[in-house]
Amino acid sequence: MAESPPQESSGSPGPGFDAETVRRMATLARLRLAEEEIPPLVEHFGRMMEFVTVLAEGDDPAVEPFRLEPVLFERLRGDAPIPAGEPGGPTSLEAWQRCAPEVDGPYFTVPRVVGGE
Repeated sequence: MAESPPQESSGSPGPGFDAETVRRMATLARLRLAEEEIPPLVEHFGRMMEFVTVLAEGDDPAVEPFRLEPVLFERLRGDAPIPAGEPGGPTSLEAWQRCAPEVDGPYFTVPRVVGGE
């Protein structure tokens, strides 16, 4: 993949940022912008993209690149039944209900959050 030549900063908005792009971004973000708000945003986004371009060009040998280490162990358990009462095994409903503040039969009772009392 060929690299594009570096673009010099001309004080104009970054590549691809014009008033129509800002309007489309505002629509996607469900924002209503007045026409007088668009030119400052075009300039702002252009400066942001110029800054990102500068950051992308930088290479600091003192900073090591981020690498994900491979997983050294299996995080998921095997698909085998575990008897009740053993670590990782099922616990009885009664044991869980003893910890609950309030129950109604086999159900946990929680305060209503939506829709009032």
